[in-house]
Amino acid sequence: MLVIADHCGRLGNRLWTFANALAWGMENGCSVLAPGFAEYAAHFPELARHSRTPGWLAPGCLGRRLAATTPASAWKLLFRLNLRLRAWPYLAVPDGEALDLDSAGRPASMRSAPLVFLTGLYSLASVSLRKHSESVRSLFRPTDALRRQAEAVVGAARHTSDVVVGIHVRQGDYRIYCGGVMFYTSEEYADQMRRLQSLWPGRAVAFVVCSDEPQPPEAFAGLDVHWGPGTPVADLHSLALCDDIVGPSSTFSRWASFWGEKPLWRMDWKAEERYHAATVTRCPAVADFAVCSTPSHLVDEGRLRHWHAGVA
Repeated sequence: MLVIADHCGRLGNRLWTFANALAWGMENGCSVLAPGFAEYAAHFPELARHSRTPGWLAPGCLGRRLAATTPASAWKLLFRLNLRLRAWPYLAVPDGEALDLDSAGRPASMRSAPLVFLTGLYSLASVSLRKHSESVRSLFRPTDALRRQAEAVVGAARHTSDVVVGIHVRQGDYRIYCGGVMFYTSEEYADQMRRLQSLWPGRAVAFVVCSDEPQPPEAFAGLDVHWGPGTPVADLHSLALCDDIVGPSSTFSRWASFWGEKPLWRMDWKAEERYHAATVTRCPAVADFAVCSTPSHLVDEGRLRHWHAGVA
């Protein structure tokens, strides 16, 4: 069984880590446990019905119940003890690097151990995730109540428009993260939305705005704005139901693109200006939008290095 022994980041990061591990487990017949996802698990009921467990953790047995109910803090403590005891193998991905779970030779060694601990933010299984994407999406289908909230918001937007664009506003921690290079004011988001309208000439464009902070309505004057439900999972599903998605660099909006199979454009012009990119894009072309199929862009863009270490 592969145990994700820590919980890096918030909902978006944890979804990607869990989804990649689950896809790898589906491909290799391995159980996956993510104790750090417990605070969100109730919002995704299909996860509770998903069983991919070795014999000693068969559904209903004491071992499975103990494993599933052991709190994340206890698993993290066990991982730290295991660093000294070396009772079970582990994969501890260093900061700034990415682990490819699909790499050759790793599945056999991981399947042979009753427990394998995994820590680190970026654990990718891009090949497995592409292969099992529909199964993974089905596991992360939100509850009926949350889906109804999202459908009501997006449905109202569709009544007034021809195109519905989801806007992910992330301000909170982005004010200081990476020196604020991914932080945009409410006015900057609104200006971006006005520029986006030019992509669909002659068509009415509505925006579903999902934000981690309350927004001043006056900043969005003249725009057809529909506010998201206001909770993380319902907001995420709202974005996934839109025709297109725009937001700063974030695993949150990337997950919405993946789950809903909707094109995403990353609003990144501040970073492009700061780091003197060859082109600075304030208004994308329709061709610049793309569905996010895996999180491997982090490696493809050179933001992370591949970590090729074996199971310790």
